[in-house]
Amino acid sequence: MTQKEIILNRLRRGDWFSTVECVRDFHILRLGARIYDLKSERYDIEERKAEGKNWSEYRLRPARKIELPPQRLF
Repeated sequence: MTQKEIILNRLRRGDWFSTVECVRDFHILRLGARIYDLKSERYDIEERKAEGKNWSEYRLRPARKIELPPQRLF
């Protein structure tokens, strides 16, 4: 399994994922580079700074609910 696949599987859980967790759990040191690769493949990943820390956290942006217009009956 590639680093991108490992990270994508982890992101699909839906919670925030930090660079620290990535190093600790998967021994992947360049999470930012893999996130860049995934974004270039059009994955909608959001980033925030970890509160009180100097590293970032990432997650897949939750899907938006699409409201369709009501159907008209003819």
